[in-house]
Amino acid sequence: MAVDKTANIVIVGAGCFGLSTAYHLQQRGYTNITLLERASSHPAPDAASTDINKIVRSAYSDNFYCDFAREAIELWKDSKVWGDCYKESGVLVLAADVNFLGHTNVPLANERAAGAPIRELRSGAEIAAAFPASAKAAAPEGRSGYFNPEGGWADAQGSIRRLAEIVVGAGAKLLTGHEVIGLSYDAFGGASGVRVRGKAEPIEADTVIVASGAWTVSSFADPELRLNGRMVATGQSMITIRLSPEEAERYKDIPVVLDFDTGFYCFPPTDGGVMKISRHYAGVVNPGFIPQADLDETPQPVMSIPTYRRPDLTAKPNATSHSAVPLDVANLARIVLRELFPELGDKPFEMGRMCWYTDTPDANWVIDFHPSHSNVLFVTGGSGHGFKFLPNIGRLAVDRLEGKLDAALSSRFALALDDPDRQVSGELLKRLKTLDQSDLRFAEDLNPGATLVDLQSDTTWRETLRTH
Repeated sequence: MAVDKTANIVIVGAGCFGLSTAYHLQQRGYTNITLLERASSHPAPDAASTDINKIVRSAYSDNFYCDFAREAIELWKDSKVWGDCYKESGVLVLAADVNFLGHTNVPLANERAAGAPIRELRSGAEIAAAFPASAKAAAPEGRSGYFNPEGGWADAQGSIRRLAEIVVGAGAKLLTGHEVIGLSYDAFGGASGVRVRGKAEPIEADTVIVASGAWTVSSFADPELRLNGRMVATGQSMITIRLSPEEAERYKDIPVVLDFDTGFYCFPPTDGGVMKISRHYAGVVNPGFIPQADLDETPQPVMSIPTYRRPDLTAKPNATSHSAVPLDVANLARIVLRELFPELGDKPFEMGRMCWYTDTPDANWVIDFHPSHSNVLFVTGGSGHGFKFLPNIGRLAVDRLEGKLDAALSSRFALALDDPDRQVSGELLKRLKTLDQSDLRFAEDLNPGATLVDLQSDTTWRETLRTH
């Protein structure tokens, strides 16, 4: 497909998918690129990509993702592009059953087949030995796992800021405070650009690339686009503790830990001594409606709105609408932290944050044109595993734009609005919880001495774990 490289390209969203796409467009000579960021600052403070850190690993049951992740890891090591944003700490994966290390573990088998130097851990003592001695890690009984030194974590906010500087330095425009509320149309019904809240005139574009993450459905709520059935915004939570300088020194060389029994994961402390704790699970949805003013017609229901507001924010001058986290997430984080690092188990939580993913039913991304608009390309649906591909996911988007994407990948990443197997349905929704405002807590208010649930007797949380 011949594409005019001077054409006016507008990218909605300046997070992981949007910036990576802009970067790869520039690598191929495109010169007229504008990124629209709804937040008043960049990186957007409530975006999933605006985080302390993200896991970079290559364990996938699908060989494509495994190989693509290993390519991303090598690209992360290019200091000319990423500076010191990537940290090769290695990744420690835990589970309860030693059979987890067997041939039925397809992601592990794929990593091995790809040449990853996997080290098996078949006892609590071997798990404890995988940490530096200074970390004083416990030897969890009845657990197994493995360590892959190829992988680690990326400074998420730093990476986004750095890539934005690169693309803007190469001539792209990045406009903050531009909240897109839908496509604009020409006299024949074709997409001619996007509408922005508060602006009388639309922003015109030859090509619109929608990379708006969890805001995709609510920003493009026109029922004729039919996005509501294809993806859903899910809220994810993270909590931090602050280590003393002495503790930070002792724990600075631990690997990323991902516990597939509970979904718990944690990172080495940052240079400032902040340790992030989170949970790899399905998350919550926040049902709501698009206000009538957005569409100038009957309000449209959406599956999930990527925002919420606490009624008691006035009691927390520094709090935001995303500062509180579900109590069960904080509960689980405390339990596993105590199990792995007893010395840190009762440290006060410093802060919490909820960010939003865009999930698809099969966890595949969406990189495809809308069937009604051949100049509107959707690059979204990260499904909780997009950020590690910041260096290379944009290449797939540009391949699709130019008609060069492999047929099998085009099918995998299809918008597929008429495919019943790819619609948001009961199988996905039953794993999600509806956001309960009364269950939200400011992490710093949670007393380390609070009574915690018994993970052995209450296993309902297992039903919502992610697999990728």
